[in-house]
Amino acid sequence: MRTLANKIAAAAGTTQSLSVDVRNISSLDPSDASAVRQALEAELTQRHFRLMSPGSAQPSGTAAQVHVTFSEGVEGLVWVAEILTGNGSEDDRQVAIVAVAKPANDIARDAKDSLILDKKLIWEQPDAFLDFALLPPSAGINSTLLILEPGRLVFYRSLDSQSVAQSGAQWQLWQSATIAHPSPRPRDESGQIDLAAQRVISSDVVCAGDFQQPQTMKCAPSNRLPGVRKAEIPGHEESEMADLATKCSEGNVVLGTGNGDWTQPDSIQGFELANPQAQPVASGEPIGMDGPIISISASPNVSDARAVVHNLKSGPYEGYIVTATCNH
Repeated sequence: MRTLANKIAAAAGTTQSLSVDVRNISSLDPSDASAVRQALEAELTQRHFRLMSPGSAQPSGTAAQVHVTFSEGVEGLVWVAEILTGNGSEDDRQVAIVAVAKPANDIARDAKDSLILDKKLIWEQPDAFLDFALLPPSAGINSTLLILEPGRLVFYRSLDSQSVAQSGAQWQLWQSATIAHPSPRPRDESGQIDLAAQRVISSDVVCAGDFQQPQTMKCAPSNRLPGVRKAEIPGHEESEMADLATKCSEGNVVLGTGNGDWTQPDSIQGFELANPQAQPVASGEPIGMDGPIISISASPNVSDARAVVHNLKSGPYEGYIVTATCNH
């Protein structure tokens, strides 16, 4: 659905308002076609388009008409969108086509057979950060929160023993460790905290030590970049994804981001894989974010993911724990 929305957005250009009408000539039943339409409208709304009722808008510089047809061919469903902009002439007409290989009965999955995503805000700050991680309490010490910033690793301690996954957990600055980069410093800096290996990978530097003893952290230059896995999902070619330890019906669960750039809100979609070689299938509704997702990652054998988001509405950078629940 994001692929079709992206193509419509590209064709609309600077157009601010869209009038969308949908015609179903495929084998989709009315309820499935309605669900697909609602998903398309949600994607367009996330891209800041104002949706108008069909027929209420005439093509102009600030409004466009979008005629969507759900049809199908021999190999699967075919969604066709005709976008009319400008004065509505032939030169202002563009057509977007998206092929959907999966069967019609998989398009709108029943709610009882879908993933339910949830997000909890753990941390926010005005300055950018690349990743974060939570260390559970140990030996009488309350939980520790690690924040990986472009030039340092910052350690916070919780002021109480409540679950750090609960909203309202209070943190106090404990220590920080400088990450010295070779000169010149990379412009597109990225980074990841590896809890299992007790190390931090930040573009051209690797720092290792005991996270419970920040003074032991030692950094050294490295050519190894963070292992960000690109989603191999049609329509999500530019996405990032995180593999969870969660299993649904013996299948693997993967979280994938959208394809937007860093100037627009993003979302996270859950996918299920029947086996490692299977095609990922979108499951459940995506969960929206108020800005672009800077990074998403999950530690091995962990059932939740860490997402860093730049909130475009209020400004700060935020760290969320995202969980996926099987509602089968």
